[in-house]
Amino acid sequence: MRIAMRLGSVLFLMIYCHLSMAQSESHQLTLRGTLELEESLGDIIDVKQLVYPGLGVGVWTDPIIVGEDGQFEWLLKSVELPTWFELHLPPWTWEVLVLPDESSELVLRSIPNQSMRLQGVPGEAVWVESPAYKALLKLDVFQLQAMDALYEPVVELVEARSNSNLDSLDQLLDTYDLSFDSLCNVVVGELVDQVFRDGLWERRLIWKRNLGMSDVYLDSLWNQWQLERRDQIELTALNSLHIFRGLEVVLGDWWLDERSFDWDEVDQSLRYHSMDSLKNAMGPRWANVSVEELAGAWLIMAKKAPSRRVGRVWQEVPFPAGYEEAFNALVKDRNRGSQGTKVEDFLVVSPNGSPIPLSQFCPEPWKVILLIKSESAMSKREREVFGSLQSMINRPEIGWCILTIEHSNEAWEKLLDSRGRIESMGRVGNNPLVMEELGIGTLPQVVILDPNFKIYQNRTPLPSQGLMEVIQRILVISRR
Repeated sequence: MRIAMRLGSVLFLMIYCHLSMAQSESHQLTLRGTLELEESLGDIIDVKQLVYPGLGVGVWTDPIIVGEDGQFEWLLKSVELPTWFELHLPPWTWEVLVLPDESSELVLRSIPNQSMRLQGVPGEAVWVESPAYKALLKLDVFQLQAMDALYEPVVELVEARSNSNLDSLDQLLDTYDLSFDSLCNVVVGELVDQVFRDGLWERRLIWKRNLGMSDVYLDSLWNQWQLERRDQIELTALNSLHIFRGLEVVLGDWWLDERSFDWDEVDQSLRYHSMDSLKNAMGPRWANVSVEELAGAWLIMAKKAPSRRVGRVWQEVPFPAGYEEAFNALVKDRNRGSQGTKVEDFLVVSPNGSPIPLSQFCPEPWKVILLIKSESAMSKREREVFGSLQSMINRPEIGWCILTIEHSNEAWEKLLDSRGRIESMGRVGNNPLVMEELGIGTLPQVVILDPNFKIYQNRTPLPSQGLMEVIQRILVISRR
């Protein structure tokens, strides 16, 4: 069982340090860095190594312990190719590229004015001693400044509802576009590794798309990129975030353009179980694309617009093995936290501060869990109704517990002080693994685990919105 919590207690840090030291002999790469989030100093960062970066699918690895001064050492096994990781400290998530010989210092920061949610809020990760990162940062800064400068002219044109200023706006766009191209020509000389040149190409595609360049122009840029990397076969759209996102820019939401192909023909082509038949049915645009690009197109659709039709295409057409594996991994990852999936036992901190597995914290066969984050008005109301239901249905086969996704020790102590007589309350911290396992999207939320530790149903109603009916069905099932 994996221990992964952001609780700040001495006990947990001691456990983490012990585990890290015990495993350090197998680690071959030590990276150093700084976390620039004052409220999270002395915290724990969870690490996911991305197997398929463009899909966000990966495996959880050893966490990073942050010191009270914000400094940390990241111990990981050596990487043979440039490898993408996600670092999680909810609500923040950082995308980090690690090179086989990486020696720079990593700085993790927040980004101002982000839309906040429970997790997945993008932060800024910078290798401060890397010339390549500094070079690419020049392009990012230029694009931000250009978008700010172009905002007012575009708004004025829209508000005027007139074409009189179109020429001047076109000239302004051309000026910025030429400046961007010139900067790219300068920056490319500072990028030795192909993975950073891929980052340059991705930025070029995004810039040109934002300027409204045609599909033909974007296709031409994509082909130039692929021609440059024709000998770089170790990085593909499956293991390179830059290449996958570049393909997303070029193809866009291709399945929405029904003028280019007939879905009925696509459906009929599946009986031949052939990629060539599928390409022919999809129309002229797809005639000259590579097998990998066609597979990538359907992988993008599986990511953005999953449906039975997409699933049938993957079932009937023999895509390259690596892409089929990526699709299957995406489906499995997407099903986490949904009805019927088994949840790994995880640690809960009891009111006395002891970390114990959920299976012991709530030992009854059926586990009815109310998840909350803070004492909002809605959380208070649901806690009250939850307690009323517990009093009404006092059955040995059903366990009732309240788990808080609370990061703050102060907030946790206030919750304990407000605890009712029958409330069983535990803390899991802002733990991305628990959120992923239980499918937590909003709070408060109810999750029910059956005797096999499987999620009973999707979107279980809150106590005030119909939880009683669900419990009554469970009582019928448990009597059988």
